[in-house]
Amino acid sequence: MDNVETHPGFLELKKYIKYTAEPAFYEFIKSRVKDVCIWSLTSQARNGNTLYSLWKDIFVKLWKLFKNERYQCVMYDKESWSRIEKEVTLLDVKNEKMERTDANIELLCLSKGKSLKYLKKSLNA
Repeated sequence: MDNVETHPGFLELKKYIKYTAEPAFYEFIKSRVKDVCIWSLTSQARNGNTLYSLWKDIFVKLWKLFKNERYQCVMYDKESWSRIEKEVTLLDVKNEKMERTDANIELLCLSKGKSLKYLKKSLNA
């Protein structure tokens, strides 16, 4: 990842490393697993090993920035990342369904002469 600063979760991970006395990679992941899954949706990573590499790389870059030392190698925990992989895949499928639903609503509105903007406005009223 070239520019970690634009990755969702960057600020949270930055605060964690900067303000935690003894930050640890898996402690952050375990404490924010749902968020990590959601943040991972913006990347192309979908398998456990690639997700692990993505988050490890961000963690290590921030570690070097704030701790000014080398971070001990973080071993790949297949079980943890397989669970995260499954959750990311489920979230991805849900997002796809929502996008298709939005597109179908748009088509329905257009066929009835209404705009999606109008429909959303009326639903929020």
